[in-house]
Amino acid sequence: MAAGTDEKRVAGRWLRRRGVVLPTWRSVVAGLVVLGVAGWWLATTVHPWLCVSEAVPGARYAAVEGWAPDYVLAAAGESAEEGGVKVLYTTGLPLERGGHLVEFKDYATLAARSLVAMGYEAGRIAPVPSEAVATERTRAMAEALRAALVLEKAGEGERTINVFTLGTHARRSRRIYQEVLGPEWRGGVVSVPNRAYEAGAWYRSSEGVKNVLGEVSALVVQ
Repeated sequence: MAAGTDEKRVAGRWLRRRGVVLPTWRSVVAGLVVLGVAGWWLATTVHPWLCVSEAVPGARYAAVEGWAPDYVLAAAGESAEEGGVKVLYTTGLPLERGGHLVEFKDYATLAARSLVAMGYEAGRIAPVPSEAVATERTRAMAEALRAALVLEKAGEGERTINVFTLGTHARRSRRIYQEVLGPEWRGGVVSVPNRAYEAGAWYRSSEGVKNVLGEVSALVVQ
């Protein structure tokens, strides 16, 4: 008895008994249902939300992000010729690799040369390369575009521009370009679907998951 009493005394001094409330099977099922519904909603809504396309009708200028694949460049070039835009700008940072193998050193010039090689009118295309930056790359490209547009001296009625980009990058591009260009410019965005994965099943592709999570994270951070 004495030993048992001593053990209880020590336990009471250093430990306490507390009841633990555990979920019932009904709570577990309800939680799983909620998680499933939330996951389904996320899977079906976040991708189209990121891939926003809201072009300005009859925009006088256009820009395409030079890092995008050739089919994005082609979509911008075709739209520029059909819509009669005054200038199609190509934006981009310095090449990250292979620059010593070619005469041009940035994605803006690479995109411009590619568009000309595709048969689009060279006189309508203008590269606007930006400086190398470690962060805020889209903002750096938008600032280079703004500098070019200042030199353009567009009239008040001509300050309209559409930015062409790849898939899920559209929402971030629209926000950043509009912030940089300012309220005097009316900016739109065109999201060209990413051919690397099926948009409706992005969560089944590593490329799709990477793009969606990366863009959501970037929107939160920036």
